[in-house]
Amino acid sequence: MGRRLQLVCVQGGLLGQRFDVQDVELVLGRGESCNVRIPDTGVSREHARIFVHNGAVWVRDAGSRNGVVVNGKKIQRPATIGPGDTLSVGEANTFQLEWRSDEPERPAAAGPTPATSAASAASASPAAPAAPAAGPRWPLIAGVGALVLVAGALALWVAGS
Repeated sequence: MGRRLQLVCVQGGLLGQRFDVQDVELVLGRGESCNVRIPDTGVSREHARIFVHNGAVWVRDAGSRNGVVVNGKKIQRPATIGPGDTLSVGEANTFQLEWRSDEPERPAAAGPTPATSAASAASASPAAPAAPAAGPRWPLIAGVGALVLVAGALALWVAGS
């Protein structure tokens, strides 16, 4: 099972809703044709566009009246965003880009009965910290690909000299 990027509303009228960031462009705005319809008069009919290009996730202001803010800074041109970055549109709508696992969540195990909980709590050892999640590999792959292209171009240039 894999992971996928999702745009998650962390503040505003769509709080808690998730939108997959795939090869399809996401259009944020108030308009009927938008993939992500935001009920806020401070949001333009077509406010922002989120798309994947060359393995990176980009956000672009679609000519909105109030602009697009990425990580607290208003953007003037398309900007890349990654997991953990925030995107704000309108007066109070904030989204965050997150990794989401395709694996189904496992049901929680039944806890101890009240009679045994005090005794087991006294003898229980502290839980080990969780291992950090592996980060995305696409930046590494893109970097290696760029190095291969540069090395090939340099070899051709030297051979032609």
